Amino acid sequence: MNKKPTLPVLQNASRNDLPARANGSDSLAAWMEVYFRLEVTTLESSQSVQRRDLDLFIGFMVQEVGTDERAQWTPRLSQAFKVALQKQLGLPVEYEQEWALRARAIPYQKE
Repeated sequence: MNKKPTLPVLQNASRNDLPARANGSDSLAAWMEVYFRLEVTTLESSQSVQRRDLDLFIGFMVQEVGTDERAQWTPRLSQAFKVALQKQLGLPVEYEQEWALRARAIPYQKE
């Protein structure tokens, strides 16, 4: 079976209504605020859960790499966050669906 060769993506589509830097900053926290202002249309209760989850990730990122600058966000960092949540919940890696449900139950920790 012959597969068509895939071409590398040379340019990602960009939105015209988003600034190159969110509020003059390239931090994930600034991007989160822009995201909630422009894109999120869910109920306030859902937004608070979404914010909590994103705040958990941003806090983890700052702890691991010392900043929340977007350029420092990597797939490896996202995977490390996932593993850290699994360890915090005491779940082995193979129980991904169960830990995803439990992750929603982690209380928001404000520092």
